[in-house]
Amino acid sequence: MSHTGTLTLGFISSYCAIANLTRRGSLVTNFDEAPLGPGASDVAGFVFYNDFAAQLAVDAANNSSALLRGVAVRIKRFSDCGPHAQPAYSGRSGPFAAAVMAPDIAENHADVVALVANQWSATARVSAQMLSLHKIPFCSAVSASPVLGNKQNYPYLWRMQPSGAVGDYFLKLLEAWGVKRVAVVVQSDDNMSFNYALSVASSFALNDRIQIVSTIRGITNPNKGYLDDMVTNLKINDPRYIIILGQSRFVSTILYGFGKRGIVGGDRYVYLTASTPQYYGDPIKEFGVDYFYYLQGTILLLPKPANTDTDLFKSVNKKLNEMTGVEITPSDFIFSFWLQCSYDCTMMMLLGLDRYWLANEGPKRICIQSGNTRIHK
Repeated sequence: MSHTGTLTLGFISSYCAIANLTRRGSLVTNFDEAPLGPGASDVAGFVFYNDFAAQLAVDAANNSSALLRGVAVRIKRFSDCGPHAQPAYSGRSGPFAAAVMAPDIAENHADVVALVANQWSATARVSAQMLSLHKIPFCSAVSASPVLGNKQNYPYLWRMQPSGAVGDYFLKLLEAWGVKRVAVVVQSDDNMSFNYALSVASSFALNDRIQIVSTIRGITNPNKGYLDDMVTNLKINDPRYIIILGQSRFVSTILYGFGKRGIVGGDRYVYLTASTPQYYGDPIKEFGVDYFYYLQGTILLLPKPANTDTDLFKSVNKKLNEMTGVEITPSDFIFSFWLQCSYDCTMMMLLGLDRYWLANEGPKRICIQSGNTRIHK
């Protein structure tokens, strides 16, 4: 369809995980031209596929006669991290996001009226707080730290991932099972995980039926000796139920590392977590052929999944497979990559812009960033 105006939407992600990309400041300049083809199991794949899911929402808007009538949406991509960091990148690029990306967007890309982000919570904290100062609407697709729910600190941020009552979810489930004792293993150097642990501690402190017998602090990449010490501490109280609070890679590391040391999920022990166990890379190469054996008995407390029976889901899943050349199953779509969050985040942002600007100021103002001030009122 023909367009008479343009709107620039910014995508923020950890583009440093993808090799061969170039950037000017934080702006990625060759995403469409660079030779891409990351594997489905690495961080680059997570970034790559979520970008395409968001892009599909933009394509839908540009092909719609009812949404953003007469306005074409174009995309600018911004990296929240520096040099190529695959496969070691784990979301700790707050300094780059604060010193380079946020000022770059605010000062050099005034055409960007809104942002959709695919970020780790630790980096999203910096991005959302700084960009809120510039009154730029900001949707974070997968950032799940409870701290990001503070509207005073992040007035222009909204998210697709619920996280405010993680502790209550665990508490209600364990109460229903009549559990009396539980241990908590937390990735203490990760923002989301640490705040999940605070939520669990707060919720369990308000009841007198379930006791947290031990809280074991882990780190992002625990070595053999560190895992030995964690298991030794856990065995002192020998709880049956173990809550793991961490990013997907950490959860995988704990399940395998604890399992190899005799704490195997199943009849004797029950693991619970709020993150899908997933190792970005080849888990067989990293751990061994018995990797998946030690994931057994793990209970996931996750947001309600997307409905795979709808025409929209089937259409988006099919188009994504065609665009990427990779067969992404509905299960991987929802639980491994959370692609529904990136698509919905982008589409909801575009629907909001359509409703606000076209209803109040018309397409002539749709690409003027100064209009953002009124969105918050």
